[in-house]
Amino acid sequence: MVESWARNGLSPETADVLEHIILGDGWSGAAEWKAKWQQVRPHNLLQCFATLGGRDDISERIASIQVPALVIHGDRDNAISLDRARQMAQALPMRSWWSLPAAAMPPT
Repeated sequence: MVESWARNGLSPETADVLEHIILGDGWSGAAEWKAKWQQVRPHNLLQCFATLGGRDDISERIASIQVPALVIHGDRDNAISLDRARQMAQALPMRSWWSLPAAAMPPT
């Protein structure tokens, strides 16, 4: 998907998939974000996704985090399921959990 976007520009189908994952369905600001995504230069796009994809997976080490953590999760977040977010939060020794009803990505 990313390589196709970088080579050919952002297709409407890819924009719709990104909207669903990142913004949630039916958010009124989606068109503005899609317009911004269409302006991203290929080298910047590839670097962003390389950075996201190259992050260390700390799932196995979450329990070693020994500082208070506030975990906030929108119940309409499609990027990380509510079950997965709760599972990860429960591994934190000093956590507070806050679920935002009807929330995916906050408006800017």
